Amino acid sequence: MMWVLYALLSAFFWAGSDIFLRKLKGKDSVLVAWSRVLFGAPFLLIILFSFRYQASA
Repeated sequence: MMWVLYALLSAFFWAGSDIFLRKLKGKDSVLVAWSRVLFGAPFLLIILFSFRYQASA
């Protein structure tokens, strides 16, 4: 059932990223590309470290 939570969070953050990128419309394309990656990076790091510590315990 955890996949439902991940799917909802993914959809929410993908939509948030799209809204943020619409504000950058007309800006440098490299900035727009990196902002999409950097928007999700903190959440991916949290998930990565939680699985690493969860698996070792």
